[in-house]
Amino acid sequence: MPLSFSINGQTVTNKLEAAGGLNDYFSKIGEITSQNVPTTKRNFQDDMPNPVLHSMFLEPVIPSTIIETTHKLKSKSSFGHDGISSEILKHSINIIAYHSHYK
Repeated sequence: MPLSFSINGQTVTNKLEAAGGLNDYFSKIGEITSQNVPTTKRNFQDDMPNPVLHSMFLEPVIPSTIIETTHKLKSKSSFGHDGISSEILKHSINIIAYHSHYK
């Protein structure tokens, strides 16, 4: 930390005065800066591209991610609406993953 600060042209060495000066500066800088920004009729959206509706992005999934995620499932012999138990899925995931991943 510096030994002194210049606040309004005066050198300040007292830590409490320096803290007060810094607090005063940073509490007003936003308002002061905004007064120096020219007004405009433009809207921030004028510089943004039109949104693409009906679009979807699927991040690529690699087989190792599918295998790792499957092995985190609780081993149960009961099955869901697909008729496949997590236990069976875990035993066959190494084969299935390489045919079901998305590139």
